[in-house]
Amino acid sequence: MKSSQPRWALTLAAAFAIFWIFHRAHQQSITLDEADTWHLWVRPAWPSHWEPHSNNHVLNSALMRLSLHFFPLSELAVRAPALAGGILYIGSSFALASLLFASTLLQWGMFTCLVFNPFIADYLVAARGYALALGCLTLAIFLLALAVIRNRRSVPIVAAISVSLALSFAANFTFAYAAAFIGLCTLLLIVRSRQTAFAAVVPGLATALVLVGSIVARFPRDQLFWGTSSIRESWDSIRDSSFTEINPFLVNPSVAHWLDLARRHLAAAIVVWLVLFLLFAWRDRHLQNKSPAGIFAAAIGLTLAATFAAHYAMFRFARIPLPLERTSLHMVALATVAFGATVSVPTGGRLAKWTQTAGVVILIGTSVLFMAELRDSYFRLWRDGAELKAAFPVLEDVCRRTGEREVIADWNLINSLNFYREATHSEEVDEVQFFEHMPRGRKVYILNPETVKDLIRDDNLQTVWHDADNRMIIAVPAPGQ
Repeated sequence: MKSSQPRWALTLAAAFAIFWIFHRAHQQSITLDEADTWHLWVRPAWPSHWEPHSNNHVLNSALMRLSLHFFPLSELAVRAPALAGGILYIGSSFALASLLFASTLLQWGMFTCLVFNPFIADYLVAARGYALALGCLTLAIFLLALAVIRNRRSVPIVAAISVSLALSFAANFTFAYAAAFIGLCTLLLIVRSRQTAFAAVVPGLATALVLVGSIVARFPRDQLFWGTSSIRESWDSIRDSSFTEINPFLVNPSVAHWLDLARRHLAAAIVVWLVLFLLFAWRDRHLQNKSPAGIFAAAIGLTLAATFAAHYAMFRFARIPLPLERTSLHMVALATVAFGATVSVPTGGRLAKWTQTAGVVILIGTSVLFMAELRDSYFRLWRDGAELKAAFPVLEDVCRRTGEREVIADWNLINSLNFYREATHSEEVDEVQFFEHMPRGRKVYILNPETVKDLIRDDNLQTVWHDADNRMIIAVPAPGQ
């Protein structure tokens, strides 16, 4: 299939992806970090969204405040900036897959790996800055590919790359190195005149200074605490977040068994394949040098390597932790683009072609696996409290029947409960308070039963509601207590 022909499979996948993120945004409960963002950086009457703090993703917080200025408090309203970033990411992934591949199957595989990776998919919905950062970074990557592969090196395209990278950084500071190295690739591969050099630097620099310049200048060193000191732990968090669990409601058990076997070894297979392909690419570098796709693939691969090297250098010399789980999202996106772009590069020699065919199999196999991991009931990082939206009406009813307005909750549920209390204008529940130690002798509790077994036993609490996984219960004293 030629790239100019209708891309029905890709178009349907993109339409479903947009529907899916809106469905999840409406369906899923507000999580701890989302509620903290709302409570600390959006809810206050003063402009708290300009405060330098690791939990405050500045561009997202500012846009959340703007969204709630026009719309009533709801899951969709606080997640609106993330959804905008998700749409931008989906659109950029669609354009990039169309640019790199002519085959419908490979376009679909590339797009699916970018968008339906469960690690990335969670953060296209959650009310944090990651979706905006991913969307802007991927737009910049697509524009870079357009300039290199199609020779579109105009000033507007270069300026758009510059601004997109600045917005990605403003949305989430963990994207700083990735944005910086994509900017460097732009300078090295596209800039050919003073005008394009100006466009590559000034618009992005001005955007970053206006949005977050003063925040970066005041950012406290002690806020750079999230991460790990182990490369292995960093890698495990990426692997485990991407290759999670097959959805048993979606996939037949016999098929799920084989997919689960593949899931356990797929990450290692990708690494082995990449090493083999790079060896053949080095042997056939005379062919790669003539290929614009090869130049782009090399640029993204080097950006990924340089980004990791920068993180490692900051860990060794400044003791800033290595990326862990969500702070490695930019590396997952870069790695996916690098893999897909590498598969699209022309090769020479029989072994190289066989290796490329294996890469195609891995790409399609990974995309099928990611579709089998689709979920709409929880975010992996915030599985506790996933059914809080369903629990809150029950909690109101319990308070109404007992005549008790004070609710005692686990610390990680407090701001989420207060979100639903305010969103529903509840008159049955008082604002939930934080206690350093779980109070005894109260009438209404909502908590994780595994963490307070002594309280449940000593106060003879009985469960009146629990979620599907028994990770959260609503409990009251047994009759006669």
